[in-house]
Amino acid sequence: MPDELRALPFTSLAALVCACFVAATVFASSVGFALERALPKKKIFDVALFDGQYRFELLGNVLFIAMASVIFPLVLRADVIRFTRGDGLRDALTFAVMVGAFQVYYWFLHRALHTKALVRFHRWQVTTPLTGQSVHPVETLGWMVGYLGLPWALSLVTPLG
Repeated sequence: MPDELRALPFTSLAALVCACFVAATVFASSVGFALERALPKKKIFDVALFDGQYRFELLGNVLFIAMASVIFPLVLRADVIRFTRGDGLRDALTFAVMVGAFQVYYWFLHRALHTKALVRFHRWQVTTPLTGQSVHPVETLGWMVGYLGLPWALSLVTPLG
């Protein structure tokens, strides 16, 4: 972990992780709602929302962010992911490999969530701009494995930028 993050108290690291997820969620949701207004006839799914859908999905996002805000700092503090001071190229390669690896991982996770055993943890979604992170806690744990387990696995081979 970079020295600047290692120096932070756990609560400050958790607050930083929370702030990053909140900022990304607000940005992505704002873009999604703006696109829905700008392109009302271009919906992927035109599913009627149930009463309280936005509130339900907002609470799902809060739960996802709360879990991430605890799990990320715990894993980072455990020092199981090896980092090195990046040189630009290493940082770019780390980012590119992680984006690709997460896409493959998420494809398998999503397929698994459509099996009889796991679909009950995935079925509560409706497609709105808030849906992306409005997931069951079991699915959130699956995301955290991808977010943190993949960097850990790669860092067994080479330190990350």
